[in-house]
Amino acid sequence: MMIALRRLFRTYKGMIPAVLLLIFSVGGFVYGVVPAGRIVWRLVSEREGVKREVAGLRKKSQTLGGLDEETLRSQLTLLISAVPSDKSIPTVFTTVEEVARESGIGLTAVSVANPGALATESAKKQSTQERKLGSGIVPVSVSGEGTIDQIRDFFKRAVSVRRLLRIRFFDVTFLSSDRAVVHAGLDTFFSPMSTTIGDVQALVEPLTNAEEMTLTKVSGFPAGNIETSAELPLSPSTRDPFSL
Repeated sequence: MMIALRRLFRTYKGMIPAVLLLIFSVGGFVYGVVPAGRIVWRLVSEREGVKREVAGLRKKSQTLGGLDEETLRSQLTLLISAVPSDKSIPTVFTTVEEVARESGIGLTAVSVANPGALATESAKKQSTQERKLGSGIVPVSVSGEGTIDQIRDFFKRAVSVRRLLRIRFFDVTFLSSDRAVVHAGLDTFFSPMSTTIGDVQALVEPLTNAEEMTLTKVSGFPAGNIETSAELPLSPSTRDPFSL
């Protein structure tokens, strides 16, 4: 056996350094070059990602730079008065009372559906309709008495006030040829404001013409003696990526 090994060693003695060099070269490639290649590839990928984020931030900065802050605050105040950031139950009663007073009908009952649930965590569960609208709904029941013209004026004013109302149903019972009792179901809305800055890649678009027209229409609605409980955020709760 030993003789065979010596003969084999003498036969391939000249190839041993080459084989060892090849083994060390392969080992160096596997343990050195491949990890380095992975690091370079990761750096290239991160660089491309950063370039996309910088481009997105630059576009956002250009868009926001073309907007007037005072105008934005004025528009936000207008929107909050129409759709508060919370349920704002007192403004619901105030709005209905204002509409009734202006129209001349006498209110006999005003109630909010499930008022206890509105103050609990279960109220956060949105219905299918709320998800479709993108806002929460506060159902309101109203009963009153007046002339036919007064009731007609009540419904006309209800859908044209700053604190937005929607007529869900109504039932009119005639007491005489000119007087009637009305029972109506109304909906009013709320939409919590976001307190975080969107993702870097999220687009920031200025208001469309249709949205500008909607704001103009809402600004023309009477606000009445209504004060919303929401306050405008003076600064974002997270770091502003546009500040230098």
